[in-house]
Amino acid sequence: MSPFLEEEHKEHINYAPHQFTSQEMQELEQIIIASEDATDYAKRLFVWLLRETNHFTRRVAVSLRNAAVGEQLVNEVRQSARAIMGCYGTTDLFRKIGIYGTQMNFTHHQGCFNAEGFDMMEDGHTFWYTFIYHDSRATVLPLPSQEVLEAISLESKSSKEDEDES
Repeated sequence: MSPFLEEEHKEHINYAPHQFTSQEMQELEQIIIASEDATDYAKRLFVWLLRETNHFTRRVAVSLRNAAVGEQLVNEVRQSARAIMGCYGTTDLFRKIGIYGTQMNFTHHQGCFNAEGFDMMEDGHTFWYTFIYHDSRATVLPLPSQEVLEAISLESKSSKEDEDES
């Protein structure tokens, strides 16, 4: 058991989230892409991580280390996560994901994964799609390259459809 897995979350260990349809995944991507609460880098990172969930059935995490990407970028992505989740932004991703009837959601916390597990004291920030807070059993993914992230289009479907109608 992870030291970060609180007592009230133990019943979720065997929870099996339902698989999202391709349309539901596209809807979630569009919510992120259309958000005014996140930087372009953060949107691409959150969409990339969402795509790694295997239609929202796989718990995944990625850590941004200050030493690897710089403290400024880590802070910008952290602030984007706080805003996009609904803490003080307009996107309210946390609630919108909940509408789909899953306990899986987007979360984040100060700290990074290392060889021993999740360390809240390590300089950086970690982002998850999971149903367990501080999920140490999530698949921890390496940070994607800049090229991979830049390949994710931030063009919203609605603006693309508007252009097609013109």
